[in-house]
Amino acid sequence: MGFPEERMGRVDADPDPRSASGLRRTPVSARWRWFVALWALSLLFHLANAGLTTRMFVSPTSASWWGGGIAAFALLLMVRPDRLLPLVLVSLAVPVLAWLESPVMGNHWLVVTFVSLGIVGATVHSAVRGRSPALLDTTRVLEPVARGVFFVFYSFTTLSKVNRGFLDPIVSCGTYFTDETARSIGLDFVNTAGSPFWGRVVVIAVIVVELSVVALLIIRRTRVLGVFVAVGFHGIIGLDGLHSFADFSSLVYALLLLFLPAEFFTAVSARLGRLERITSRAVRYACATAMGVVLVMRGSSLSGGWAGFPADARDTVWRVFSLGLATVVGWYMVSRRRMGVDRDESITVIPATRWLLAVVLLAFLNGLTPYVGVKTTYSWNMYSNLVTAPGYENGLLIPTAWRWTDRQGDLVTVLSSSDPGLNVYAEQRYLLTFTALRAYTSTHPDARLVYARGRTISEIPSTRVDPELSRPVGGWEKRLFAYRAVDSGAPARCQPYFMPAA
Repeated sequence: MGFPEERMGRVDADPDPRSASGLRRTPVSARWRWFVALWALSLLFHLANAGLTTRMFVSPTSASWWGGGIAAFALLLMVRPDRLLPLVLVSLAVPVLAWLESPVMGNHWLVVTFVSLGIVGATVHSAVRGRSPALLDTTRVLEPVARGVFFVFYSFTTLSKVNRGFLDPIVSCGTYFTDETARSIGLDFVNTAGSPFWGRVVVIAVIVVELSVVALLIIRRTRVLGVFVAVGFHGIIGLDGLHSFADFSSLVYALLLLFLPAEFFTAVSARLGRLERITSRAVRYACATAMGVVLVMRGSSLSGGWAGFPADARDTVWRVFSLGLATVVGWYMVSRRRMGVDRDESITVIPATRWLLAVVLLAFLNGLTPYVGVKTTYSWNMYSNLVTAPGYENGLLIPTAWRWTDRQGDLVTVLSSSDPGLNVYAEQRYLLTFTALRAYTSTHPDARLVYARGRTISEIPSTRVDPELSRPVGGWEKRLFAYRAVDSGAPARCQPYFMPAA
C-alpha cells in the first residue's frame, strides 16, 4: 500500500534487556495485549451469535465441540492476552471450525481464519529462527500481515457496494439496515427506504464513510482519525438488535488497533497511571465473565424463562465496550498535540517475512471470486446487493467478463416444490445455481420439484430418484462453488439472510 518501513527498533524493541519474558509494558506489548483481548472477544461474539457452544448441551456436533474449545481458550486470552500458547491453539482451531461451518459462513469468520493463519505462520517463523522472546517476535511478524488482510477485505467490501442495487434506496442493504437499527433503538418513525432523498443520503454516506476509512488509514497523519471514524461507524452498525453485528464490528476493532501508534497505548497508560493495569484487567475479566455466561445460557435449557437474557447481555457488553473505545480514541485524537506527540509512527502492511504475503494474497484472491464466477458467499461482498451472475450483473467498478467457471451462469428457476425451503425461491422470485440446488436436494430427498433450467422445464416427482438431484455435492465443491441466490428482477434486492439452499 505504499507504506514506509516500520522502524522496528524505535517502536518494538524491549527497552529493558533484563526482561526475559518480553512481556514488560513496552509499547508493542501494550498494543498486542489490546489486540489479543479484543480478538478473543470477537471470537466469543461469533460463537454466541452462531449458538455453537449451546449445541454442546443439547445436540453435540463436531462444530460445537470445536466451538467449545475455541471459547475456552478465547476466555483465557481475554484475561491473559500475553500468553502465546492459547493464542496459537485458537489459531489452529479456527480454520477447522471455518471448514465445518462453510459454506454458510460470515465474511468476518473468513477474515478471522486468514489472520489465524498469519498468527500460526508468524509463530512458526519465530520458532524456526530461534528468537527470544518468541511472543515479541511473533507480534513483529504478524502485525503487517493482519493490516494487509484488513486493507484487502475492507477495500473489497466497500467497492462491492458500488452497484445499481445498493445505490437504489428502495432495495439497498444500506437503507434496510439503517431502518432496522433505528427500530432497534426505538426510532420506529425512521424509514429511509421509503424516502428517495434520505435513502440516497444514507447509501452514499455509507460508501463515502467506508472509502474514507481506507484513505485515512493509508495517510500517516490522518490514521488516528481513520480509526476514530471506523470505530464510530461500526459502533452504530453494532446497535442493530435484529442482526447482531457485534462479531463483525469487534473483529474490525481488533484489527484497527494495529493501526494506532505506540504512543496511543503509552498515553492511555500515562493518563490512568497505576490504575491502568487494574482497570484494564477489570474490564477484561468483566467482559470474559459476561460472555462466558452468554455462551452457556444462549438458547440452552439453562436459560429457562430468560431466553432473551443472553442476547441482551451480549448487546450490553458490545455497546459499553464500543462506547468506551470510541471515547478513548477520541480523547487521544484531540489531546495528542497537547501531550507533545507531533509525529506519527510509520507502519507497514508488507511483512518482513515475505512468504507470509501468501496470506494477504489469499485474501485478495478471495475478493476476486465473485467477479471470476467461482463463488459469491464469504467473498468480501456481504450486504452489498452485488450480483455477478451472467445476464444479471449490476456492478459499476469491477468487470466480470473473465470467468474461471460457468457454474454461476447455470441458473435454475424453481416453479413449484413440496419442499418449503425450495418453494421460497418460487414465491420470492429468486434464482439459484444448479450446484446449489443439487447440494440442497441431495440432503432433502423425497421432494416434488418443478424447475426450469435454461429452456428446459423438468418435473420431478421425487428428488430421491433423480440421478442428478440426488447426487451429493462434495466437500470442496460445496464450499468453493457456493453462490447466493440471484434476484430475477432489477434492481437486486438486499439479502439480509442466507436462503435455504445457500
